[in-house]
Amino acid sequence: MSTYEYIKTDDELKAVLGRELRNSLGYIGGDLTESRREAHEYYMGEPFGDEVEGRSQVVSTDVADVIEWIMPALLRIFTAGDKIGKFAPEGPEDIEAAQQATEYIHWIFDRDNPGFLILYTWFKDALLSKNGVVKVYWDESEETEMHTFTQLDDAQYYEIASKDDIEILEHDEYPQPGVEERIAMLQHEAMMRGYPMPDIPMPMFHDVTLSKTTTEGRVQIDNVPPEEFLIERRAKSIETANFCCHRTQKTRSQLIEMGFDREVVDQLPIFNSDVWNEEKVQRHSDTEDWIED
Repeated sequence: MSTYEYIKTDDELKAVLGRELRNSLGYIGGDLTESRREAHEYYMGEPFGDEVEGRSQVVSTDVADVIEWIMPALLRIFTAGDKIGKFAPEGPEDIEAAQQATEYIHWIFDRDNPGFLILYTWFKDALLSKNGVVKVYWDESEETEMHTFTQLDDAQYYEIASKDDIEILEHDEYPQPGVEERIAMLQHEAMMRGYPMPDIPMPMFHDVTLSKTTTEGRVQIDNVPPEEFLIERRAKSIETANFCCHRTQKTRSQLIEMGFDREVVDQLPIFNSDVWNEEKVQRHSDTEDWIED
């Protein structure tokens, strides 16, 4: 039986998530946040704040020296070979499938994602912040492209406009040059011969600006900043935890791009910069012109 099997409504779910969020390890403030913040200060060799004027201002960089010394050795363990991992076949009939899986996983990690940088950030987070977190998920993000076409004939225009992934943003239509004169001549000739006046449709040109939205699924591998990963305090591992999450700030435009309703997003309260995680502030403090956006 699940710990939260009693949850029946959205309000109950929100209450449980809010409680777990506030009680999670790594939430705003707390001993872990303070420990990581201090570790970053030591790594950057920042002053301790108790310096005395006229005395030595030298700060030892032992933390940075040890981390940078051990990083190459760690990376060699995982990057010395030509594959990030290998699938072992259970029997002769599995050999080909195992080889294909090995090649596919290597392509996902090292070609479709920046594998070396992921490992580098992962190990460095673990050494400096006590936890290195990587998130692997199936990404079906939408990509929208803008295109402009001029002088499309009727058939080309209606073929484009009929597609589900196409949205017409601007449309201007006008008669094809010289067509009006030709139609008038045909109608005049028919009238002179005593034929009924033919109803000839006017061929048009179309200038179109459109947006095309495509959805491409792929395996996405992301490093999670340590201060953005939360897990319940009583958990012994991620696998047995009742609650863990990646908590990060998003702009309104990012939420709308993710598919959330614009009216709902516009009603959300403005983010209060006073609740910034101290660890995050410290990590970005050495970034020039850092802005809390």
